[in-house]
Formats: sequence, C-alpha cells, structure tokens
Amino acid sequence: MKNKWSIFFFRAVLSYTLSVVLLSITLLFIKIDSIQCTFLLQLLFFVLSIEGVDYLISGVEFRYRIVYLSMEFMLMYLCFLMFSYFGKWFVFERSNIILFSGEFFIIFLILHLYEYFRSQMEANDINQNLERRKKKGR
Repeated sequence: MKNKWSIFFFRAVLSYTLSVVLLSITLLFIKIDSIQCTFLLQLLFFVLSIEGVDYLISGVEFRYRIVYLSMEFMLMYLCFLMFSYFGKWFVFERSNIILFSGEFFIIFLILHLYEYFRSQMEANDINQNLERRKKKGR
C-alpha cells in the first residue's frame, strides 16, 4: 500500500508540473503572459481529482489492460472538460477544445509510458534478483 501512495503522489506532482509547463507555453503562444492564482488552485484540484479517479478504478479488476486505459482516459477526460468549463479555463470553441484536449492526451500518454517503463524496470530487477538467488542455491 505504501508503494501505491508514493505512485499517487508522484503522478499528482508530475501531472501538475506538466500541466503548468504546457499551459505556460500555450499562453505565451497566444500572447497571454500571466497566470492567475485561482487557475493554479483549480488545476491542483483537477489533478487531485483525476488521480483520485485513477486510484479508485485501479482497485477494479479489468480483463484487458486496454479496457482499463480506455475507462481511465474517458473518466479523466470528463473531469478535464468539467473543470475546464466550470473554471472557464478557455473559451469552448472547436480550435481550443482540440488544442487543450491534445495537451491533455499528451500528458496522459507521457504518464502511462513512464509507468510502463518503470514497471518494466522493476520486473527486470525482480527477475535478476530471483536469478541470482537461484544461482546461489545451486
């Protein structure tokens, strides 16, 4: 359980950081050079809510990983749209929805690629330790 909380915390921090960086770049691109404190707080609550969604559905057994990822993405994207709309993060025009949805997808993809490679490294470490123990036992 301790490991699950550390993953939750790390993902929340990484999500928040990536969101702020990509948003800052976008705001500079569209020539808005200030970020309001209320937005950053909304963003923090958004990140915590999507991590809460992830934490809750991680306890559900899915037969296929793709179903889990699809469900997770849809629930998190719904949270994103709700926070965006009620927080007035951007004007809901087609071009803005596409731009910010793309950023959301990039962050989602980066986080899952990170998790995949981290779990692969952990599995390799475990296998190497088992192999060493097996060799010592001979």
